[in-house]
Amino acid sequence: MASEIKSYAGVETPSFLIIEKVTPQTLPPARVNSMNIPMKNGERFINKTLGVRTFVADVAIKVPKGKTLLEMMDDLADWLDYDEPQKFILRDKPNIYYMAIVESSTDIQRFSYSGKGQITFVCYDPHGYGDDKQYVYEGNQEDPTTIVNNEGNKETAPIMSMRFVKDVTDFAVTTDDDMLYFGEPFDPDVNTIKDFNPKLVYEEMDSFDGWTNGVSVDGGNIVGEFETNNRSFRQSGKDYGEGTKWHGASMIKSVGKEIQDFTIDMHFGMDSYDAKEKGRVELYLLDVNGNKIGKIALVDLSASGIFPKFEARAGSFQDGHYFANDYGKRKDTYKNFYGKMVISRKGKKWNAYIAHFNTDTRKFEKKLVKSWTDTLNQYDATLASVQVHIATYNDDAIYQDMYIYRVTVWEHITFEEEDIDFVFRVDDDLIIDNDKGEIYLNGEEFYDRLYHSSTFLMLDKGLNGIAVSDTDAITDCIINFKERWK
Repeated sequence: MASEIKSYAGVETPSFLIIEKVTPQTLPPARVNSMNIPMKNGERFINKTLGVRTFVADVAIKVPKGKTLLEMMDDLADWLDYDEPQKFILRDKPNIYYMAIVESSTDIQRFSYSGKGQITFVCYDPHGYGDDKQYVYEGNQEDPTTIVNNEGNKETAPIMSMRFVKDVTDFAVTTDDDMLYFGEPFDPDVNTIKDFNPKLVYEEMDSFDGWTNGVSVDGGNIVGEFETNNRSFRQSGKDYGEGTKWHGASMIKSVGKEIQDFTIDMHFGMDSYDAKEKGRVELYLLDVNGNKIGKIALVDLSASGIFPKFEARAGSFQDGHYFANDYGKRKDTYKNFYGKMVISRKGKKWNAYIAHFNTDTRKFEKKLVKSWTDTLNQYDATLASVQVHIATYNDDAIYQDMYIYRVTVWEHITFEEEDIDFVFRVDDDLIIDNDKGEIYLNGEEFYDRLYHSSTFLMLDKGLNGIAVSDTDAITDCIINFKERWK
């Protein structure tokens, strides 16, 4: 007889385990939340929330010849023991799964060649989930609505991703009942559109056009040159030459003018699988005379492990102030790094951070943020150029791979009260996870420009319409959701 439990954690019910009965809850326990209103009869209804759902399985263990019950219980423990909830699927509902964990102890009554007992599967998320659905948004100017079909019997929340192809001051995503609104509307009779953060440099490192050779680097020499594979700069032929201290290639890119307030980020990678390997990737800030006025770097000079350290500095190598000099939570936090470093200055305040990019979630994580205020105005020279540098140390083993795949420079300008800034710009990537209540712009959390009365989107069972306020502003808009069941 087939087991009533089809699988747990993707593994079919073991052949030695007989599921005699599974007792599910028709509905998980619910709590009705209400408020007492003075001088009024009864109470005011607020909402209803669901508690945990449980499935109790009456089981028997059949002990094969040559085995003992204790051996079979060890095998049972291997099937059940997980630190996090796993997919739990019943035989009569093969297209629906619950996220369950075995929380309480499983007591087995021992008989001569068998055992009996109960296993309780606890679902802290009380809902069942069905198929993953994906829709491509196909709205247009005449009809901005795309229809999606939720075939579950419970409302669910979509995850949306999109890329912007034009600058906009405001933007909305809506269903019949919910709306997320970003930015603010533009009134040409009152407002002036001004880009508060114009992008002065955007290099995807696919060409050397506009780049010139570096002049000097901290604690070492410029040796060799870069090559590009149309996606990133690397040391040409991995030939760093010979030398003492640091040595490797370096190039400079002009910002196009002198600017006071700025943000610069560099996307890059550093890969190593040997503790003896040493390497660094750096970005210098230069004034109009080529003097260094700041730096960000990821440096691994350790011989005892793969321990890259994040550095950020205001000023020069000789007299600058390091306001970041950190490994992160652990010494190997940024081992085999793929992500970005950022440095900015607004007035007297310097900020810097480093973050690893998770290619699966398309979000930045393991972020380390450092700030410092230059109260004495020692490091206020204007920025004119940026310089990138990749190097190895002495004649030590070379990092497996070091590369730079994007450099961006923004200027920060002052604005008047009637000025309106863009909320989204060309090439911005927006992810809205309505289930978790998370919004990410270019991999970073983004709530600053979200209108306070916005509500995350929910899809009712059946057909739902999703629309955007400006269909010409976006492309590659994908809508994903999981069907949910009571």
